Amino acid sequence: MNRLQAIPRTVTAMLASRPSAPGPEAPRPCTEAPDVPAGPATEDARAALVSWTIAAILVAFLCVTHAGVLACFALGATVPNWLAPAALLGAVGVGALLARHEGLPLRGRIGAAAGGIGVVGLAVVLAAWFFDFGWDGQWYHQNAVLQMARGWNPVRDPLKPLPDDVATWLHHYSKGPWYVALALYETTQQIEWAKAATWVALGASFFAALAASLEFTRNRAAALGIAAVFALNPVVVCELPTYLVDGLLGSHLACFVAAVAGGFRRPGWLARLVAIGAAILCINTKQTGLVYVCFVIAAAGLYTLFSRRDQLRCLAATHASALLLGTGLLGFNPYVTNALHRGNPFYPWLGSAAYPGFDRPGNDPTDRYDMPRNLAGRNRVYRVAYSVFGRPGNQPLSTPNAELMAPLDFRWQDLLAYRAHGLRVAGFGPLFSAAMLLSIGLLAASIRPGVPWRVVWLGAGTIIASVLVGMHGWWARYVPQLWLLPVTAVVAGLALPVRRWARWTAIALGALLLLNTALVGIVHFHWEIEASRTLTRQLALLRAQPSVKVDLRYFGVAYGERLRRAGVRFQEKRPLDCPDPIELMSVAPGYPGAVRACILPTHDPAAPP
Repeated sequence: MNRLQAIPRTVTAMLASRPSAPGPEAPRPCTEAPDVPAGPATEDARAALVSWTIAAILVAFLCVTHAGVLACFALGATVPNWLAPAALLGAVGVGALLARHEGLPLRGRIGAAAGGIGVVGLAVVLAAWFFDFGWDGQWYHQNAVLQMARGWNPVRDPLKPLPDDVATWLHHYSKGPWYVALALYETTQQIEWAKAATWVALGASFFAALAASLEFTRNRAAALGIAAVFALNPVVVCELPTYLVDGLLGSHLACFVAAVAGGFRRPGWLARLVAIGAAILCINTKQTGLVYVCFVIAAAGLYTLFSRRDQLRCLAATHASALLLGTGLLGFNPYVTNALHRGNPFYPWLGSAAYPGFDRPGNDPTDRYDMPRNLAGRNRVYRVAYSVFGRPGNQPLSTPNAELMAPLDFRWQDLLAYRAHGLRVAGFGPLFSAAMLLSIGLLAASIRPGVPWRVVWLGAGTIIASVLVGMHGWWARYVPQLWLLPVTAVVAGLALPVRRWARWTAIALGALLLLNTALVGIVHFHWEIEASRTLTRQLALLRAQPSVKVDLRYFGVAYGERLRRAGVRFQEKRPLDCPDPIELMSVAPGYPGAVRACILPTHDPAAPP
């Protein structure tokens, strides 16, 4: 039997993951890894352990950095410039120690440490390569990092007066990504370099998915394919060069799901650390992250209760630790401070009698400014379906109404919409609607004897429920976990025994998803590269001016920092008083609020006076 033919049996084992028949031996402790198999699978088992270690190092780096910044704020101290490098070294030490405990040889531990450090280093380089053109990134995410760098202590003074246009977001939103960015900013003194967390999180989700896949399939080609599809979510890809946190949440959530699933096969400390750390990062990336983590915990709890009671105590301890640390300690601001000062830990999206939130009718800014007009007043299922099966577009910014599109019927010009970050309609890519139809067929085919279809449908149902629980499930950036629904179908199709058509359909679905992400990524990063080059040339032009008048619009703090770091001498003025201001590269095509500047005409020395 060749390795491709062996995939259904191993993936079925992944989905079922039932313990062997009870014998005279005592149950294995929940943190003890299974024995490394002898024979040809040993190399794959070690590769899985190396992947777990890299994922653990990356997750630990983000968590330790977060905790270090929080400790500095609690003590009233400034964040030192050595915190981020020290956190990385500490994460490498923790990962190597746990890998040694699980039996990874020295050579493997050195390779994993080099891999973790390499991912973080590459992440900083890639972050430095691109400017952040994300609207929210420049409006309040960078603003928050710079406010903290300039003295705001969100632990001791959580409601310090801040500019009115961003005060609600800065006071009450989750601050985990800002803490990590602050530590990197203090190290590099470059605000663009400090947005490396998105790349680190992508690496963590990929290696966690690769480790979990190798645990079950022992087939490197299949494991690499599953990990790539799992991690390369178009929402994640489009937000990589920015401070936006929706894709960051998608990566953390994918990492958490992979660690929970892999933990049933390898219930050791490495998988447990990745699960706890990824859950903490989800909770502190966005408030919805806590909700989505609870959905995953509930699904894992149901599976454990009915199929893996030997893991119940371990699972309960792991997830209770993650929730307590993520909300009560590392998530003190916003969850505890919001509850104390606004009467609801989820403020401003959920308010109280004294402090109404966005849940009050007419208060939701997403419904007012970002929803396509023809989706207003529709139910949640209709909105999600319309967005998935819609033609790629950024309604209502481009045109008022969204438009339906038959699967695969996109036009090449439709791809230009993916220059934007967080597309509103068809945000998961132009081929995602076709992938969803294939997914429904594979999920339906999984209901047959010999396949643990209840596990498959528990996962699929959890994803759908988590998407529909909120009012904004139609916008891909707010529900990045919807990407995992066709990924679940891929795994289910590979698990179907005998049915060769299902196996090849699953492989075709995985290839379709990768092609979909490739199309989105090529269009988006072509624009990102050209936009960064354009801004570099514009900054050089502005730097040569004795003084420049600039209308910073909504991005006064962030874009002002960008100009100062580039050595531009400027005066902020609104409105501008020159007849033909130039538009500086600042936002994606079609978005409002571009920064503009007045420059002096270039004097040609050869021209007559």
